[in-house]
Parts: sequence; C-alpha cells; structure tokens
Amino acid sequence: MDYKVFPREGVSLKALLSWHASKDLPENYTTRQVFKTVLEETKQFQCSLAEYFVAQSETGSRYANSVAPQAKYYIIHSWDYRFREDTLQSLEDYREKHSLEDIYVWLDIACLNQHSAERHARTYDWWSAGSKAQTDSDDPDGE
Repeated sequence: MDYKVFPREGVSLKALLSWHASKDLPENYTTRQVFKTVLEETKQFQCSLAEYFVAQSETGSRYANSVAPQAKYYIIHSWDYRFREDTLQSLEDYREKHSLEDIYVWLDIACLNQHSAERHARTYDWWSAGSKAQTDSDDPDGE
C-alpha cells in the first residue's frame, strides 16, 4: 500500500454489518473495543479490514463485492462511540432513508491498516491542512 496517499477504497456497509454480526460482538461496543477484533482478524496478513475482505472474496467468501475502488462517503466518528449502535446504525438509517441498496464508506477502522497506522499517525497541523489531508505532508506537489 502506498502511504503517500490514503487508501481511497470504500467498504460496503452490508459487509461491515455482516462482519460485525459474524464476530458476535456486543452491539454497545465502542469502536475502540471493536478495534481489538479488527487487529485479531487481520493479524495473519497485517492488512486493513478492507484488504482482508478483498482477500477473502477471492476465495469465494461472503465478502464478494465488499470493497469499491473509491468510497462515496468519508465517515468521521469518535472511537468512543458505540460502533454498531451509533456509527453503523446511522449509516444504515441514511442508506434506508435514501433507498440505497448499499453504500461504500471510507471508515478509518476498516480502510486503514491498523497494524501500521501508528507509524503513519498525523499531527493536528497535518489534519487541519484542508486538501493536503489526502496527501503526504512531505510532498509539495500534493501528488
């Protein structure tokens, strides 16, 4: 994965809901608590949950078509909020309100490789740089 640019792939809401249900996680777990399960699930491959879904879909699993090349929605959320009851439910409500079959979202816990996220952590100044947030702060051309 090229860390000069954040991954742009979007994860299917249906896939996230299916994955969450398959892990039998309590619905009131925060994103911070779900994070531990993401690390366990992807430990063998040291990849993001999205990349894990792609690898699993190649073996014919339920995650076929679970990742799109470009997310349509970028989700900002607190890791202290309940992952299923707050974050995923709000996305599900949006999908239903707009009569959408599925939505592909960019959600940090799913789209970033959590095994290496810490070494790619960004400062407040980096995040607040507007459009530069999509590119490496060392790249003056934003490419």
